[in-house]
Amino acid sequence: MFFLRDNSGIAQPALGLFVLLFVLVMMIFILNIAAYKAASDKLEDALAASGLAASLIDTKQYGIDHSLIINEPENVYEKYKETLMINLNLQDSFPRNTGIISGPVKVEDFRIYNVRNKVVTEIEVSESGVRNLGSRPLGQMKAPNGQVIELTGIYSEISFPINNRYGRNIFARKSKLTSVNTF
Repeated sequence: MFFLRDNSGIAQPALGLFVLLFVLVMMIFILNIAAYKAASDKLEDALAASGLAASLIDTKQYGIDHSLIINEPENVYEKYKETLMINLNLQDSFPRNTGIISGPVKVEDFRIYNVRNKVVTEIEVSESGVRNLGSRPLGQMKAPNGQVIELTGIYSEISFPINNRYGRNIFARKSKLTSVNTF
């Protein structure tokens, strides 16, 4: 005699297994996004701290008309790179630990914005030197990331490769406009 096996109850365990696999994949995805967000926040804080540390204010000018002016662009740029290395735990632009940054960090864009008498002056600093990019009335100049310049400050953008949990290296950029406030 020929016996047939009854498979009527196999749909529920199979569906449950697929749902469990889907939830597992989603959890891995969410954890990866959370790790990248935490790293992004850390990088933004490091950029802000480095920008503030590098803001060498002209105290004579502040004493004259209470304008916060960042002078000596070359020194400010060098101080920024020095503090960025400390804040990101880098040695010769390479990370010391095995965090999310997997290679050299490069300063792609560095600009100083001075606001005085309702006029914004933009100065770009790079390895090749200093360029004055001009002046505009307050509220009409934007940083490369689209933020309107309202206060004296520093804009910086860095690039770096990041570790992907799946074996691929991705090139990333992070920028920050750090304003020097008065209270």
